[in-house]
Amino acid sequence: NSTKELFCTEIRINISDRPTRIIFCKMQFNSIIALLVLAFLPDTVSGVCQDKVGECAKYMKTGWYTCWVGSYMYDYCPRTCGFCDKGPIPKPKPGCHDFEKNCGTWKKMGYCENNALFMKKYCAKMCDMCRPVPTQTLGRCSDKHQHCADWAKNGECKKNPKFMLMNCKKSCKACYPIPTRGSLCKDQHQHCADWAKNGECKKNPKFMLASCKKSCRACLLVTPTRYPGPTKHQNPCHDEDPSFCAAQKSNCFWNSAIMSKKCKLTCRMCSTLADCFDKNSYCPKWAESGKCKVGSPYRPWMLETCEFTCTHCGKVLPTTAPPPPQACADEDQAFCRQHKGDCIFNSKVMSKKCKLTCQMCSQNLKCFDQNSYCPQWKKEGSCLKKSPYHVFMMTTCPYTCTKCGTVPLPTEAPTNAPTKAPTRAPPSKCMDTDPGFCLEQKDQCFNNNDVMSTKCFKTCKMCSPSTHCFDSDSYCPKWKELGYCKKDSPYHGFMNDKCKFTCQGC
Repeated sequence: NSTKELFCTEIRINISDRPTRIIFCKMQFNSIIALLVLAFLPDTVSGVCQDKVGECAKYMKTGWYTCWVGSYMYDYCPRTCGFCDKGPIPKPKPGCHDFEKNCGTWKKMGYCENNALFMKKYCAKMCDMCRPVPTQTLGRCSDKHQHCADWAKNGECKKNPKFMLMNCKKSCKACYPIPTRGSLCKDQHQHCADWAKNGECKKNPKFMLASCKKSCRACLLVTPTRYPGPTKHQNPCHDEDPSFCAAQKSNCFWNSAIMSKKCKLTCRMCSTLADCFDKNSYCPKWAESGKCKVGSPYRPWMLETCEFTCTHCGKVLPTTAPPPPQACADEDQAFCRQHKGDCIFNSKVMSKKCKLTCQMCSQNLKCFDQNSYCPQWKKEGSCLKKSPYHVFMMTTCPYTCTKCGTVPLPTEAPTNAPTKAPTRAPPSKCMDTDPGFCLEQKDQCFNNNDVMSTKCFKTCKMCSPSTHCFDSDSYCPKWKELGYCKKDSPYHGFMNDKCKFTCQGC
């Protein structure tokens, strides 16, 4: 008794100048095939189509096919069964629509597959038979968030470039063609793909975007196509688009492939060799740790990433006449305020641009302090040759300890040095003499060295079997948590020099 197949079609004719539709349905009940002709359905243009009895809904509960068997339901329940003719089918609007209220029921009965032609015409939306509406393809240059346009209007492209230039390229007008191949588009480490899968491109962008360009999808064409090249009479060191360079100047290192071509003057990447520049702001520091040297496993990577630092590529072209000698000052006060934490990590640049902020004032540019605590350490006698910190101080605080040749290095304590022994000798074991005080003041290990070095040996990690094993920066434990002590870290050499106790345990 169950319906296995139902195929319906319709024709439209005019009877007495009135539009009328005739529906033909072929139904199969097991092995019996019946041809039903449901014709002369009333046109509701001139009247209202209503059920003539109140039991129509009850009859429908016995099965939807009830409407299609016999003539009772057609005569007395046209509205419930959907026999009311709505007139000509309206011209479809852009998009996808259903034109029958029973489309949902018919879909459940399987008619989207068994009677596809009929259902596509009247129930295209219900049966998912709509043609896809063509949309404009934006390629890879698009916004990833619906609010990008508003954020861009509010100036977020400049205020928050790391996020905006990655997620709102279109609104920030930072779209460039992305190559599939190229010498600059590759990974520098074998584990880049795994790191990228673990989200390191966002967690650790400084390292990943420089070393794992391919895995982080951060490759950009070196040759720009939007702006014209320099003219014959143009200064070789110039910006191709000054307004663009002013807006993007914070990306000189983040997007060095593009910026080195468009913004040589702004990014200070002028060289006698046009393609010779550093692609990472940490190049000078890595070079100091020996990564440029022949035999270093990092040398091939350094020659590509830090070409200028490792080879110097000839002399740098001055953009203007050199300024006359002047007193100790910062070249760019805003830049120095923003990057004052880089006095150690990027000392080569900071010693030239931010002498005052970094306390690197000296006639000899190679003679400067790398730590703001140098004067305090000198007061404690750490510059003296007999001090266990002498070697460290000569490397880290040459200006404070020697004035770079203007003052001879003291060989013994000053004449006015105290002759009495300290009031409290250091403990024989590594312990705090006042644990409660040390716990409360643990953040002052370097800010209040005089007190903390006598009371809080354990808390401040000042205990070591070797007097030459110590950390020279209070951030060493934090850097270790970030993995900088590991051998495959680009900061490994720096950490072994500055954070011996934290990295090696001595």
